[in-house]
Amino acid sequence: QHGCVIPESLVDEIFGKLSTDVAGGGRASYQIVGIGRRQVARHVAAARRAGLRFNYLLNAACLDNLEFTRSGQKDLRALLDWCVDIGVEAVTVASPFLLRIVKERHPRLRARVSVFACIDHVRQAKMWEELGDDCLMLDSLLVNREFRLLKAIRESVRC
Repeated sequence: QHGCVIPESLVDEIFGKLSTDVAGGGRASYQIVGIGRRQVARHVAAARRAGLRFNYLLNAACLDNLEFTRSGQKDLRALLDWCVDIGVEAVTVASPFLLRIVKERHPRLRARVSVFACIDHVRQAKMWEELGDDCLMLDSLLVNREFRLLKAIRESVRC
């Protein structure tokens, strides 16, 4: 409803999610109260009209092992299908198994690995890339000013 101007040169993707869904996110549900499917669909459409990619957050650090159950996988696939149907072009995940579900179900969906995955090592970065991620968000505290490590991670992966 409220318009905002985002300078083209600074932003190419915006993030969002439902208040509650099967996967959860990196924030508590009470922090995003009242965001339903219609509102998310409107935000996705507005982002696309503005030439921006919409990234749906699926980045809960723990899914209570839901991703390992048949019913949980069915619910996760249904959520992913809905995301793709409304025009979501990317998702953010913190679970390697959820990344696998994303890439098997919707291989063209861009996947960003969340800061909540706590990537702070070359081997971790390579593992995520091997699973199919398109972008890594490194641990914000452990590697923040570790320039040799940052360079080693950057040189070890394409994403």
